[in-house]
Amino acid sequence: GLKREELSTFSEAFGEAKTEGTAEAQRQIAQYRHLVKRAQHDAGASGLTPSQLGAMQEANGALYEALMDMEMSQVERYGETIGAFESAYEELSKRLQETGSTFFNRARELEGAFTQ
Repeated sequence: GLKREELSTFSEAFGEAKTEGTAEAQRQIAQYRHLVKRAQHDAGASGLTPSQLGAMQEANGALYEALMDMEMSQVERYGETIGAFESAYEELSKRLQETGSTFFNRARELEGAFTQ
């Protein structure tokens, strides 16, 4: 019924949001790894210079901040999505209960009219 459709739609949307967030995080991490590999290649056997090491530390900090921002943003979106789903689901449940109550009240009325 409608509740199953609503739940299915919510599950699909939530899954897509997770996938998008994961893909962006993986892209950020891949960029960082590429930067590290390039720095290591450029440094060669002599190792990283202090300035290269500083740049790598800054890149690491920037990656951390970007991933944390993404995580917080996702948590907020998930909360909003779950709240919207719960509201819609409660409204749907309420309407279903009202419809069922109306139906059974009308059935009782018809039964009473039939037996009189």
